[in-house]
Amino acid sequence: MTKKKPSTPLEKLGDTLDDEAKELKREYRHFKKFRDENSLLFGVLVSAVVAILIVNTLFWVQFTNHRYEEVSRNATTVANTAASTSLQTARNFAVTARASNIGTRTDADKAFPLEPGKTLLVMDLTITNKTSKTQHLIPVSQLYVRSTDGDYATLYPSSVLTKPLASQDLKPGQSATGQLNFAIPNETSRPMLYIDTLWDDSTPLVIDVLR
Repeated sequence: MTKKKPSTPLEKLGDTLDDEAKELKREYRHFKKFRDENSLLFGVLVSAVVAILIVNTLFWVQFTNHRYEEVSRNATTVANTAASTSLQTARNFAVTARASNIGTRTDADKAFPLEPGKTLLVMDLTITNKTSKTQHLIPVSQLYVRSTDGDYATLYPSSVLTKPLASQDLKPGQSATGQLNFAIPNETSRPMLYIDTLWDDSTPLVIDVLR
């Protein structure tokens, strides 16, 4: 039996380099396979994200168009609502309302002084629930005054009103009466009272209170 000669350092180095080269080739094949698999996975993820973005975009376009049409329709309805006068009872299918004892005053309320250039528009209001269910009357958010000049006023607090219109629940057919107070600019010539209860999605009633 022939004895194998001991490898020289140079031969050992060559063998080591051959082993490293083989290992590198194996690692490269694994890396290439991994890269190809992940490229496919990445492509699928990108496609999924793009699809989600397209669906969301179409949804928001449709939703925005729907909201725009709804707002435009409501604005047209309100714009075409004839304003009642203080001598008439304003009505729609959900609400009837009548304003009376309308006037202005500038006398001081020590608890709630007026800003310079403002006057108080005061009135009594009777409002009736015409729907078939109990409704919430919330004067502070459902009643406001606008003018043809674009001025806007919500209810103004007062310590001198003897019977302010209070928040309450109104049963079908039930009415409530009370006093209202609005601080409006002195130069306002045509204040319009809006009664915007939204009961059963009704449109606002508008009363030209100084006519």
